[in-house]
This record gives sequence, structure tokens and C-alpha cells, in this order.
Amino acid sequence: MTENEIKIFTDNLKETLKAIEKFIMASIAASVFFMILSITNPALSDKALTKVPLIAAEAPPWIAGVVALSIYIVAGAFILLYYRNAQRISDKLRVEAPGVYAAAITYPSIMALAPTFRVTVILIVGGLGVLPWLPMYHESRWKVLLVALGLASPYWLLVCNMIWEAAKERVRSRKQG
Repeated sequence: MTENEIKIFTDNLKETLKAIEKFIMASIAASVFFMILSITNPALSDKALTKVPLIAAEAPPWIAGVVALSIYIVAGAFILLYYRNAQRISDKLRVEAPGVYAAAITYPSIMALAPTFRVTVILIVGGLGVLPWLPMYHESRWKVLLVALGLASPYWLLVCNMIWEAAKERVRSRKQG
């Protein structure tokens, strides 16, 4: 691998990690907004208008909830896609330029930290999107919880992927050392 290719890979890794951080923040903001909305108006049926996240407009609460939920789901999908891209770049650097890889993973990002911490952060972010559903429908709480868990599936897939990658890394390090 040439120095130019290594630079491109490390720059791409940094940009990917930055994008993941932005999507995590968007997901947290959408989850908190949806949580506040579900607590103040569990039926999402008020006639009063509510400010819609990321849009300078007001809309009925159910539309604001749909927008927040959409941001949460799409952000989770992008986090998953960008994480897979970061893994591909890291794997390439680990094999082709181990010294550069060792330096690149010191980048200050949640995704560059220890696997346990990364998984914990994603579980918290994924769980934040599930919590707002609980006060909404008291009589069918289990059904609502299952739907909420389904909507948070990008986060659960990401957690499974992170655990799998951590296990592969552990096996790889045991073989080498």
C-alpha cells in the first residue's frame, strides 16, 4: 500500500468516525424529543401544534412524533452502515499498515474506544428510542414494546455486529500472541 493510499484510508476512517458521532447525536436528540412528546402527550392527539425537529415549522404532535421517529430509525441505519465501513477500512489498515492502524485507532471517537464501551453506548442510544413508547399505550404495553424493539433494530444489529467483531479480534490476538 502506498503512502497516498494510506493517507486516503486514514482520512476516510476519520470522516467515517465523525459521521457516526453526528448520527449518534441526531439519534439521541430525536429520542429525547420523542420521549418528551410521549410523556407530555401520550396519545399524540392534541390539537395544539408542536415544533417539529430539524424543521422550522409547527405540526400536530403525531407528525412531530413521526419525524422524530424517522430521524431515530434513519440515524440508526446510517450508524450501522458507517460502522461497517469503518470496520472494512480498519481491517485493511490492520493488515497493510499495522503501525498506521495503531495510530489511527487513537482518534478520539466513541467507536475507537474499547468494545465494551462502544456496545454500552449503542445499547443506551437504542434504548432511548424504545423508552418513549412505554407511556403511550397502557393496555397493550407488550405489543408496543415489541414494535419499539423492531423499530430500534438497526441499533440491535449494530450491537450484534460489534460483539461479533470484538470476538473476532480476541481470537485474532490470541492466535498472534
